[in-house]
Amino acid sequence: TVVSLLGRARHVLPQTKILAEELASRSGLDPERIVQFPNFLPDSYFTESDLKKRFSGRCVFIGQIKSEKGVFDIIESIGDRKDISCDFYGQHVERDRDRFMRELERCPNCIYRGILTRDEVMKILGGYDILLLPTTHPGEGYPAVILEAFAAGLPVISTDWKAIPELVEDGVRGLLVPPSSPYHISAALDLLLNDEQLYASLAANAHAYVGRFSEKAIIGDLLAGLINDSIR
Repeated sequence: TVVSLLGRARHVLPQTKILAEELASRSGLDPERIVQFPNFLPDSYFTESDLKKRFSGRCVFIGQIKSEKGVFDIIESIGDRKDISCDFYGQHVERDRDRFMRELERCPNCIYRGILTRDEVMKILGGYDILLLPTTHPGEGYPAVILEAFAAGLPVISTDWKAIPELVEDGVRGLLVPPSSPYHISAALDLLLNDEQLYASLAANAHAYVGRFSEKAIIGDLLAGLINDSIR
């Protein structure tokens, strides 16, 4: 069984806090052997940047183009608004491709921009104000794109779903909305349009927080500690 296999490991490395807690409560493993090993970013992503002070309505989605990632909720939330736009980047999931392209036709302020390479993501993010990721993906952990957005100085509007609140603390580094709720996405966007101080605070907090997910912090410090522990 999975539990018996895990029992042979010196350490088990779940990505999220919620998964670590679930393993500790259900597996019978010694909690000291369960060490969170989160997603991380290359050190080159962490540079000084001029943080945006005002939300101008330029939103971005980066990820798989599929319903579980909330792309249709984004389109419905924005509709034909003149004060908000969203550009979409990512690989289409075939079953949702035709519906997605049809939805874009009725929403001129939503544009599909194609697929990005990993090296292009940080540069692209710098041209926007906020990342939209209203996910309901069943296997959601710590999406790298949230960390990338934080590193670029962008707060995030995402869903109160799975481990997302571990990264996007509501009202601190972004705003959380209920799953599958275009109305609440629209309301969150309105809040940022009308509260310049809140937006500036979210952006600054996100950028300050993400340093703990650097390659050095995770690989250099956390893994080095585990290796030293194993040697002892």
